[in-house]
Amino acid sequence: MGYLTAKSVAAMRSAAGKVREIPDGGGLYLLVHLKTARKVWAFRYKHFGRSVKLTLGPALLEGEMDREPIVGAPLSLAGARRLVARLRHEMALGRDPRRLSEASSFAAAAKSYIEKHAMPKARHWQLTARLLGFDASLNLIEGSVAWRWRNTPVDKIDADAVHALIEEVRESGVPGRASRVARSDQRALSAYGALSAAFGWMMSHRIVKMNPMDQLKRPPASRPRDRVLSNEELAAVWAACGSYPFGLAVRLLILTGARLAEVSGMRRSEISGDVWTLPSSRSKNFRAHTVFLAPSATAILDRCPGDDDLIFTMTSYSPISGWSKFKRLLDARLGIAPWRLHDLRRTAASGMGDLGIAPHVIEAVLNHARPGVAGTYNRSRYAAETREAWNRWAEHVAALVG
Repeated sequence: MGYLTAKSVAAMRSAAGKVREIPDGGGLYLLVHLKTARKVWAFRYKHFGRSVKLTLGPALLEGEMDREPIVGAPLSLAGARRLVARLRHEMALGRDPRRLSEASSFAAAAKSYIEKHAMPKARHWQLTARLLGFDASLNLIEGSVAWRWRNTPVDKIDADAVHALIEEVRESGVPGRASRVARSDQRALSAYGALSAAFGWMMSHRIVKMNPMDQLKRPPASRPRDRVLSNEELAAVWAACGSYPFGLAVRLLILTGARLAEVSGMRRSEISGDVWTLPSSRSKNFRAHTVFLAPSATAILDRCPGDDDLIFTMTSYSPISGWSKFKRLLDARLGIAPWRLHDLRRTAASGMGDLGIAPHVIEAVLNHARPGVAGTYNRSRYAAETREAWNRWAEHVAALVG
């Protein structure tokens, strides 16, 4: 019998500034996180004399489990105790609980892949996590891929099951996320990529003996987009986007041609006068980028309230989110042909070309990598030309919007 009760688990709170660990006995601990008040079960044990902490899963605070407890799924107190008892039995047989947890279910194996491979090595690991069925805290998303297969032994998932899943993603969206009406080959390709990388890692770590992805063809890539907003459409978007935070961020997208993540994550510490220095850590191609802000762009930044480092934020510690909802509302107001926020980047590049700006300068404005030594040494030489390009484009936009 452990020290905790279901009532005490629900009532536990963290001390200020700490992750609180409350022992239940037998190596089972309840971890209570301060900022999120999230509660997670963990198992501490010794393996060849070294201390090991194995995260078991989020605490289930209401109701009781109707299935056998597994690593990665929500666990009640009773379920966590049963799972630890099973893991300790396996230890007595000379087996490492970490290897057993990875092999037990798709959810557990996918979580191990994210923790041990995607997080340390992939820059956009959170996107991979969402495709596989986990949020940024690596909790299971209800209805997601990992949620569906949370009780399915990972070595029982075959090519037919994966193919059916990818087709579902193509036709109606990623499970556990808002359904999408439009069919999307790109969505299917993203799901294929995430699953292929995950199963490949599981193969190399002997978690599975057969890779179901070997029997599937890679979905075709979607046709490159060529949507460019007309002058009238661009003026309409500008007029509809005059408020903070989303509207002003869209206006900066128009003026700079930068990517959405680059603008939404813009920091005051990155700006000095009319120069915005985008660090390599926030650039898609890992190349630092200098953006010369036209006077109309700096005027937009002057309108942004607050003194947090993040300029576009509702929390002071994370960039704005909810772009999909904002875009739906914007589209309802505009009534123009379908477009995406990323099309503003293409529109800026196309517009600069129409103004007679040289292609190599536009490439520099977009921070596209140029091959060879020239790409390394010509960046500073283009500074004057790119500054002029951004200023001329801003003047053109100003003429459109009056």
